[in-house]
Amino acid sequence: MKSLKFLSLLFVLSAILFSSCSKQSKLEKRLDGKWNMDLVTYELRVNGIVDPASKGSYSNFGEILLVKGDKTNTGTVTTTFQGQTFIQTITEWTNTEDKLTVVSTDGVTSETTVFDIVSNEKDKQEWTTTQTTTSGGVTTVEATNYKLSRK
Repeated sequence: MKSLKFLSLLFVLSAILFSSCSKQSKLEKRLDGKWNMDLVTYELRVNGIVDPASKGSYSNFGEILLVKGDKTNTGTVTTTFQGQTFIQTITEWTNTEDKLTVVSTDGVTSETTVFDIVSNEKDKQEWTTTQTTTSGGVTTVEATNYKLSRK
């Protein structure tokens, strides 16, 4: 009887493990390639209240190139803002089934950003990221949402 319970538990754990790996691999395969940043929206919340002056919406903001490698996933982020083009090198990216972690550099500083994957379709993606800081009893949340399409 104990062996039957053990085998049942082992089967359930295996099913969960293979299911989550499958979703992670599927997302990794879909992320590989060029993505247009069709729409990027930004807002700043101070102590839970949106600062109306901070809200921004940007169409055709640039592109993200994610390259799946044998050992390390790399890429670039190219953005155009107010007539200037900025390029960041992605030194590494990894994903789980619902998050994307990107380590990038502009040649001077390195930054790690964690995106929540809101939607994961073959030719369309939606990502969101938030950064929270607290200082002197004031909590500030920067929220950015990215709507992407396959290039």
